[in-house]
Amino acid sequence: MFKASLTYKRTISFLTALVVGFSSLSPALAASITKSEDQRATQDKAMLESIGYSVKVDYDNKITRVFDKKTNIPVMEIPFADEKVLRQYDPKNLERRLLKEMGGVWSANKAAFSHSLKNLAPESVMFFSAMGLVMMGELVVNYSQNPVAIDQHITHSFSPMGIIGFQLFMYSQGAASNVMAMYMKNPRYHVMIPYLGMVVGATVQGLASQLVADPNVKMCAKVWMGKKVTQQDLDKGVDKDPCSKAYEYLVIHRKLWEMAPNITSMLISSAVAATLEKGAVNLLTKQAVQGALIRWTGVDIVAWFIPGSMQVKGLRFLLTKGLKLATFVALDQLFMRAVTYTWRNVVDAHELYGYSSELEQEINAMKKSQWLATYDVPLQTKLKTFKDKMIAWRGANMASVQEASANWQSALFQLTQGYKSAENFYGDFVSQVRDHRYGDRPANITYKAPLFGVRAGEMKASDDAFHTDPMFVQHQQAYTMEDAAAAASLLLQSPQFKQLTTDQQKKFTTIVNGLGEKDLNKAAQTLTMLNNELRVSAYTVNVYQTLLSQVRSMLGNPNPQMSTGAAWAATYVSSPATYEKVKDTNFYRRVGIFSTPQISDNLIMQMACGPDIEKGELAVRNSVGFPSVFLAPSIGISGQKFEECSNMNMDRFKNSAPMPYAWPVKIAKANGKNVTYNGWVEYLLAEARPSVIGTKEQVPFDSWWKQNTYAQMKSAFDTYGLEYDKIVVNMMRDLYRPGKIAINTGPSYNGVMNAIFQEERVYLSILNDIMNPAKEYKMDFENNMDKAPTDSLLKQVEAEFATMNRLIKQIKIVTINGRERIQSSLQNSQLEAQGEKINQSLTKVAETLGVAVPNSGKPAEVDPFAGLEDDSAPAKEKHETKKFTLTKTQTNLVVSVLEALQGLSVEMKSYGSIANAVSWDKINSLEQMSKDQQKFDKAVEKAAQNMTASAQGN
Repeated sequence: MFKASLTYKRTISFLTALVVGFSSLSPALAASITKSEDQRATQDKAMLESIGYSVKVDYDNKITRVFDKKTNIPVMEIPFADEKVLRQYDPKNLERRLLKEMGGVWSANKAAFSHSLKNLAPESVMFFSAMGLVMMGELVVNYSQNPVAIDQHITHSFSPMGIIGFQLFMYSQGAASNVMAMYMKNPRYHVMIPYLGMVVGATVQGLASQLVADPNVKMCAKVWMGKKVTQQDLDKGVDKDPCSKAYEYLVIHRKLWEMAPNITSMLISSAVAATLEKGAVNLLTKQAVQGALIRWTGVDIVAWFIPGSMQVKGLRFLLTKGLKLATFVALDQLFMRAVTYTWRNVVDAHELYGYSSELEQEINAMKKSQWLATYDVPLQTKLKTFKDKMIAWRGANMASVQEASANWQSALFQLTQGYKSAENFYGDFVSQVRDHRYGDRPANITYKAPLFGVRAGEMKASDDAFHTDPMFVQHQQAYTMEDAAAAASLLLQSPQFKQLTTDQQKKFTTIVNGLGEKDLNKAAQTLTMLNNELRVSAYTVNVYQTLLSQVRSMLGNPNPQMSTGAAWAATYVSSPATYEKVKDTNFYRRVGIFSTPQISDNLIMQMACGPDIEKGELAVRNSVGFPSVFLAPSIGISGQKFEECSNMNMDRFKNSAPMPYAWPVKIAKANGKNVTYNGWVEYLLAEARPSVIGTKEQVPFDSWWKQNTYAQMKSAFDTYGLEYDKIVVNMMRDLYRPGKIAINTGPSYNGVMNAIFQEERVYLSILNDIMNPAKEYKMDFENNMDKAPTDSLLKQVEAEFATMNRLIKQIKIVTINGRERIQSSLQNSQLEAQGEKINQSLTKVAETLGVAVPNSGKPAEVDPFAGLEDDSAPAKEKHETKKFTLTKTQTNLVVSVLEALQGLSVEMKSYGSIANAVSWDKINSLEQMSKDQQKFDKAVEKAAQNMTASAQGN
């Protein structure tokens, strides 16, 4: 079990030591320099010197020392460490060292710890809000098993998770510098170190909030706190030795380093925000932001983290209690892209040298074994890692486009979903109003629900009948009330009842007797009294609360809804049939002074408070740079404005916003009389405008909706069309960006298409070596664009890839009326056809090598018309027969390489399809749609002929 009784000091020391143990590794112990170490040292020396640093490689001590070229001040020390060395420091070995390291950490950092305690409360709340430390609680304290958690929350006014998360963050940033003075060791031979100061602090919280995707990370923390791995954990994918697996995930596979841009951005954002709050800059002007970006996104990123200090390029990292969350978030978003892009080019790009070299070495190791080695997991792993890193590299170079595209899609979805949900809900509401005005029986919306939440026999709470047939449900609920009354009456004779005070006995007896009331209005009063008594007694643990809870558990979750429309609105979102019409919609949780926790609440209030679209008021509003908010329109009395709808009055109800259903709605009628309705639904039932509701014979809603909303939506779609053009134009530029940018320290091009062809050449070179073996396989990743394959089949593969590239190049950027647009005569069907030609060329290679043809990564599409088409289609071309006999290891490698090539083909095709969508109505190929229609017509005609022949035969 998790032990919640650990003291803060012990917990913090323990977790800090764990992180330091993960991130601090001693230099390699072997006296000799391995080939990989020497190669890596040479590459990193060249990279660092190219961006202005002086580098000395100490082969005797196996450390690379980096100095500022101008001042000769040491910047960092990088010890050698390859994977074999790293594995000497897995958790099994670390466990024996932790107690010793914990002692070193604690003795060196009493001052740092006591300082962070002084201002714990406000700083904890600030960082809990700004950096998402809530997940830290799962690593430090098992919140669900902490019996005093709620009491702590109330007592201290903020979550204990926030306390511990902040303590870890602050304590580790103070501890790290001192510990690193003792241990200059790294989780991997890497140029962007050391793990110092706030970097380790951010990593502590990052282990909780960013890395829990691997179940072994969280489980390892729990194991170290005393929990055992259960069968249930194993079923969820946890390893029997979770700490070793977590170590492999975080350190061997360098997952920790994926957080580096986030950490850096957080540092800059916090520092700038703190400076702004202190008045160093009165206003965040565009010029100030641009200046900051210039200073903080250059190649000197390498020198941001200076050993023993807490500085970001000379700007002291300032923590202020006044740091505004909004300021922090805005700045973090601003800096994140630039920081990430720089980091990817300085760090990740350079690491591609290592990944390609490791793959080359693994292939040569297999060649030395004559490909007879039965264990090829390392080779497959290196190949997969290389492929994944290349995908990530291209993604980094398309980051601005992908971000813009994601924002575009998100905003468009928000607008269209809000529009469709409003149309669906309004249509259903109008039907209820019409039933109320013109129907033969009461509309469902008018029913009160005195037994709302009470179980209805065996019916599930999500049953559609709760919304469509409330009276039937109520009859079932009444039976539950009778059964509960009989069972609860026995509690009046129980020993627990006798322990109650006289007042408690009186109230409890009233509740039990009230459960059997035939008058459902009185029954509702009883259920309300039960809920109120439970709320009052919730702050104490006593017999009275236990008895009340027993009674309530017999009933379900009673919550009487006695205002018109309240039950209808609540069941609208719990009924699957109606919820389907409004799900996944963003909406405001307040409309005027009213709380609208459900979308049904929101839309009902919009009917009273929304824009008057008949008078041309705007229903489509801008948010996050797009027309992404659809404010549902008013359908109440035309021109009627309510004070309650104004946001100016929200402060009066900041802590107790009313619900819409019982609020008295006062209006002045045209005849001079004042009318008060009990809730907004009653007002709408009576006063919804005739142009929307219609008469008994006419139903104008659909035409009214289209007439008054379509123009605004079309205008919004035009805006999205303009923005989409910009995205596509930028994507084409990123696809064909030439060469490398100045800060790219790696072997691969920044242009996405060039990077694809570099990766393609790697795979073709592997196949070429299997088909025409050389003594040693040489990849030469950086210069492989000058080295084409020699085998004729592989030349054909490359020719098909080149054809795909030529097709995509037909998509041009042009300027029309001062606006950049995409101009293209290319059809998406051409891209599909070329993708199929690439697959056919790969199939020839597969069959020639005698391996199974890999699929394209998705299930084969079944042609529904295949059985109805003419049988005279030409036979498929037969490919060359098997010429090679491969070992199992070679076969596995060939299959993986062919699948990777298919993946590149799909990626190229997708870029072309996206870029080819040059206008709103060209998302899909019109030519392909025409072909499909012709195929369908032909199939239907043949089916009809078959049916006629069959009928005549009978």
